[in-house]
Amino acid sequence: MRDGPDESMSQEEARLVAELGRALGHDPQPPGLVERANGLLAFADFDRQLAQLLETSSGELVGTRGLAATHAGAMRFEVADGSVVVEVSVARGRIEAQVIAGTIAEVVLERVSGPDARATVDELGRFGFVQSGAGPVRLILRGTGSEPVATDWFLP
Repeated sequence: MRDGPDESMSQEEARLVAELGRALGHDPQPPGLVERANGLLAFADFDRQLAQLLETSSGELVGTRGLAATHAGAMRFEVADGSVVVEVSVARGRIEAQVIAGTIAEVVLERVSGPDARATVDELGRFGFVQSGAGPVRLILRGTGSEPVATDWFLP
């Protein structure tokens, strides 16, 4: 970023920018600002591949209040272009899931609090986790040669 006027400004605009610069004084860039900004941009790009909760088998509308989507029943997450689809069921202390579309090799169960867990996807697209702890979780789906995909947060 430049501190002075650029070539596309009129003389009046250039004079105002120079006057504003004198009035404000020199304000150095905070250390690490560029690195933090690049990290946030990378995270924003990661969330662009968000698999949204589309439906539940409980009959409850997605996004409404209530307990039906958080207990027994299947949830279906899908990337907008349909390249990744995963169905997730929670029952008897386990989270069981199957990749319906996409080439996913590994899944990470990310918790708001507590350690993450990893699972390998089998040849039929199945994977699972022991349900431990309380609070929301989400799945990070890692494929071969593609960017990771994250599901919405959900309560197991």
